[in-house]
Amino acid sequence: MAGNESPDLKRSTDPLPRVGLEVFGMMIDRRRHAGLGGFTTSDARVTEHLFRALLFRTSEEFRLELLGVGPLLTKPDELEILRAREIRYRRFPSIPDIFLIRTLGVRLFQKTLRDRIYPRCCASRGYTLLHYTGTGPWGDRPLAGQELLMAYDLFPERSDPGTLAATRRRLASRRDTLWVSAISTFTARDMVELLDLPAERVVSIPLAVDHTIYQPAPDEEDEQAKLARRFPAGYVLFVGSFAKRKNFLTLARAMEAINHRRAVPLTLVMAGPELGAPLRMRQQVRAEVRALFKKTPFVEILRPTDEAMAALYRGARLLAHPALFEGFGLTVLEAMACGCPVVCGRHSSLTEVGGAAAEFVDDVGNVEEFAAAIERLADSPSRAEERRRSGLQQAAPFTWERFECATVALYRRILGHPPEATV
Repeated sequence: MAGNESPDLKRSTDPLPRVGLEVFGMMIDRRRHAGLGGFTTSDARVTEHLFRALLFRTSEEFRLELLGVGPLLTKPDELEILRAREIRYRRFPSIPDIFLIRTLGVRLFQKTLRDRIYPRCCASRGYTLLHYTGTGPWGDRPLAGQELLMAYDLFPERSDPGTLAATRRRLASRRDTLWVSAISTFTARDMVELLDLPAERVVSIPLAVDHTIYQPAPDEEDEQAKLARRFPAGYVLFVGSFAKRKNFLTLARAMEAINHRRAVPLTLVMAGPELGAPLRMRQQVRAEVRALFKKTPFVEILRPTDEAMAALYRGARLLAHPALFEGFGLTVLEAMACGCPVVCGRHSSLTEVGGAAAEFVDDVGNVEEFAAAIERLADSPSRAEERRRSGLQQAAPFTWERFECATVALYRRILGHPPEATV
């Protein structure tokens, strides 16, 4: 028995491998928006497709267990499979939904869950494979024979040597058990180079876009008509939050510089999650924006539905994406799939997602450079149309079907199943 392996890992006499899948992000979004539509966070969307891939794209080759918090909300087609395969849901404690407790106690509560409760519960299950879809593996020791980590980015590690050292220490004991599914080639390279993980255990599986929602032709003409009435001259769209790395203030300054030169100002529309940054930061940025905008009309649209988000992309003159760093850049992909030209930085994963379609900016911190890129598209219909057509071609191969099939292939590889078998 390996030194780091819990004795409980070998208790199971079930001949099938036992797999545990973390579904925390998915559970949050399904609870909030079940039956209502609603803004879907990217991590929840990813987890949902992992969940459905393992339900519908695998035969009964392993015992699947789900791990999460809150009630398990299922769709009718999922419930049938869950019952047929006797898939269990292990529900863990969650922090009480009381503002003061959430605000003051969330970090301590999460640390207790991740370092004590989760490891204790999971070690007793004897998992052959445990798939983490959140912020990282639980505890300081392996909890299964093999572990699979969903890697989004290493932004904190790149900017903070202390965080990088802590992450390296946390993964050191897992070097021989950990596999990584990275959401871009850029993130996969970071996992190998910054964390010194074995390259053969790090696989790039790019994210995707739902082409039935994010498409150039609207499903709902009413949404498009409302946008046309509200913004008859079009608008520049920003999708994100006031978090520092989203670099909103550079865009705000660029828009104000542009509108000082124009007779008819360009409206800036911001869409995204309200709580994407700490309260104090949101208050500070809003105060700066109020003081800055003299010529720029500014509208915030918080938590639009996915359908409304697609309509916002379609109605925009362009998407302005000034982010300083992206592990993938799902916003860029969604915009291109809707036929919306994109201005973004030439860095991190954005070069592989934007391909030859995006209008790249070499220095996203340079206000005038970013403003010039926006004006190139806003004032040149032919250039914007060229970017639009290229964007549609660039986004087309990024499908959730491809993502799901690649994930199942990785599971088969980890579990030692023949890759040529039908899944």
